[in-house]
Amino acid sequence: MLEFQSKSTVYSVQQSSEKYLAAEEVLREMYIENKKFNLNSPIDKDIIEAYWPIWRGEIEDVLTDRQKNSEFIKSLDAKSGTGAGVKFLTSNVKLLTNELNRLLGSFTAGNNNVFNDISAITDELRRKGVLNIDHAKIFTDI
Repeated sequence: MLEFQSKSTVYSVQQSSEKYLAAEEVLREMYIENKKFNLNSPIDKDIIEAYWPIWRGEIEDVLTDRQKNSEFIKSLDAKSGTGAGVKFLTSNVKLLTNELNRLLGSFTAGNNNVFNDISAITDELRRKGVLNIDHAKIFTDI
């Protein structure tokens, strides 16, 4: 795993920062420093997959032309088409907790449309053992 982390652009941007960066901050730093994703890194692929529907344009700004035409990116385009509204969650616990925090902030600010997403993420975190049933009930009682 360390071998992949050392090759991960996201990981190196995180390590060069004095604080933990949210995904949008990582993308901004990568754009400013003209860094590109490493599609051989599972960490970079997880970030791209998790945030593709939200920040597609920003992610494309830090992809090379060759990466934009890769099978991985084409598969994300195929998933993000219109249809039944199925969303796929990442298996990365850190990304799930970051997304949960973002959605809770949005919900607290009055955006009630994110409740189903909050519920899905809490279910996934409960399945992974990060949250217990009592923690999950707190989120559904909001």
